Amino acid sequence: GVGVPAVHVAKMLGAKVIAATRSASKVTFLKEIGADDVLVIAGGKRFREEVKTLTAGRGVQLVYDGVGGDEITVESMRCCAFGARLLIMGWAATPNVAEGAGKRG
Repeated sequence: GVGVPAVHVAKMLGAKVIAATRSASKVTFLKEIGADDVLVIAGGKRFREEVKTLTAGRGVQLVYDGVGGDEITVESMRCCAFGARLLIMGWAATPNVAEGAGKRG
């Protein structure tokens, strides 16, 4: 997907990268490609508190969301600092789009 190049670009620009994955088996890989921290968010787990802890309560300046969907996007917005940017690159987590029914969110 686009997540790997997103990590690479963010690191080249000097960002601290907090990656999120649904699979614990991807943690090592994400750290190897440059993620500073990796959160496993399987099963609808809330991650905003972990992000707030990792950022000393400030939240993040940019969220890249390659999955989208109601739950992930709302939780991602709650991780943002004031004035942050939320970049949504996909909406695969919404059943109607993922099934190709031609409907949007």
